[in-house]
Amino acid sequence: MGISIYIADMRRLPLAEQYEHILACLPEEDRVKSQRFIRQEDRIRSAVGALLIRRGVEAELAKRGLLNPQLDEFLHSDHHSLDDSMRMYNIVKNEYGKPYVEEYPDIHFSLSHSGEMIVYAKSDKSLGIDVEKICDIDITEFESYLTKIDKRLLESSIDTDNFEVSLSVKKRQITSTALSKKLVQFYRIWTIREAFAKKVGIGLSVFDNDDVNIDYDNERIIFHGKELMYRTFLADDHIISLCADSISNGLKPHFITRKEWNDYY
Repeated sequence: MGISIYIADMRRLPLAEQYEHILACLPEEDRVKSQRFIRQEDRIRSAVGALLIRRGVEAELAKRGLLNPQLDEFLHSDHHSLDDSMRMYNIVKNEYGKPYVEEYPDIHFSLSHSGEMIVYAKSDKSLGIDVEKICDIDITEFESYLTKIDKRLLESSIDTDNFEVSLSVKKRQITSTALSKKLVQFYRIWTIREAFAKKVGIGLSVFDNDDVNIDYDNERIIFHGKELMYRTFLADDHIISLCADSISNGLKPHFITRKEWNDYY
C-alpha cells in the first residue's frame, strides 16, 4: 500500500449540516472531545478528523478480514447510532501525543486540520502530515523557532509554480505580492517541520536535537543519518506538507467529493 492523502473541505462538504450524524458514528471518547470545543467550527473539525481516522482504520481492517461483522454491516447501512462495543480496536496516543491503533500498530496514519480543511494520510509505514491555512501573521514572532537555514530561505524568493497544486482558485491572490510569497515560504517551512515531527512521533522537541538537517533543495530530511522525504502541496489558500520514508512523484491529495462523503462516511 502506498501513501494516500484525503481532504475533507468544509466549503465543499455538508459537514456542518451533518455534525450530529457524524457524532453518532463516533465512539463516546471522540464525541466528548468534539463537544468540549466552544466554537462550532472546532467541533466540526474534531469530529470529522476522528471519523476520517476511524473509517481509514476500518477500511484497512476490512481488507485484512479483521473487521467485526456487526460493524461492517453498520458501515454498509444507513447510519443511525453506533454501539461502541462493535469496535474491536482502540486508538491511543504515545507519550508525545501521536495516535496509533493499539491492537494493530502497523496501521499508519496522520491527521491535521486548519481553516476549512481536515487532512488525513495513510500508509503501510509511518508518516506525518500537516496543513495550515495561509493567514497574514507577524512572522517575526516565530523567528526563535527557525534555524539560520530557515531564515535564509524565508528571505529568498519562492516560485509557487513548483508546488503540487490541487486547487488554483486563489493561487493568483497568494502569489501576488512579495509579502504573500514570504508568508507562503514561512508556512511551507512550518508545515514541513510539523510533518516531520509527526512522522518521527516525538513532537517538535525533536528540533532540539542537532542531528536534524532539512535539505530544502532536494526535499529531504536527514535524521540520525537516515534520509526521509517530504513533499509540499499548495491547495487553494492552504499549505499541506507530508513527510515519509519515500514519496512517489505522482502523489497528490484527493478532495473527498460530496458523493464519496455521503456514500462512505
